[in-house]
Amino acid sequence: MRIIGGTARGRRLKAPKGRALRPTAARVKEALFNILARDLSGVKVLDLFAGTGNVTVEALSRGAAEAILIDASAQSAKTIRENLRRLDLADRAKVWIAPVARALRLLARQQQTFDIIFLDPPYDQRLVETTIQMVVRGGLLKQTGTLIAEHSIREEIAHRYDPSTRPPAIAGGHSLGVPPGNRGPVLSKRSESKGIENSAPGLPRRLHALELRDQRRYGDTLLSFFKLDA
Repeated sequence: MRIIGGTARGRRLKAPKGRALRPTAARVKEALFNILARDLSGVKVLDLFAGTGNVTVEALSRGAAEAILIDASAQSAKTIRENLRRLDLADRAKVWIAPVARALRLLARQQQTFDIIFLDPPYDQRLVETTIQMVVRGGLLKQTGTLIAEHSIREEIAHRYDPSTRPPAIAGGHSLGVPPGNRGPVLSKRSESKGIENSAPGLPRRLHALELRDQRRYGDTLLSFFKLDA
């Protein structure tokens, strides 16, 4: 994997050893950043199921101001942090080791919002719709922001996600991001509660639905682009 643009252009990224990861393919990543604004200065990014951190490291190289990368695997988090350090991007990024569902609840309670939310869950496990619905109900996307989901062409998604709709249940009790054999998240329930207590209280936010605005296919992969219906 290489960075294809920005200050770290041409630099290689490491990938965790021994994990069956599926990093965003080079042609898909290049197409994604051709669609997004070329200058990402000042942008705040949220990366869910971050894996190698490939997409967000690219965004930081292109000027993104800050990013939060979330993955339940400690091994993935270690590799992401190493890549960020090697490319002198660590000061603009935080890496959380946690199931995505728990992290989204904490971010919502902290009333954080993002310009770009990227999610790339394991294919064909019905995680895309549940994750998008949690983002909508948490009010995590900024008014002018974009949510991008990378997913299999076999996984159907809706054209609209309303905040009044509860996230669908996951068959088999899947906990949105905990890999088999993982010893447990660093972002524990205690740390989640602590984060909630320390976050500044605010007025309830008006929530908007997310609408599918564009889709691009690359082999078996779809990129789905969502915007708020504001």
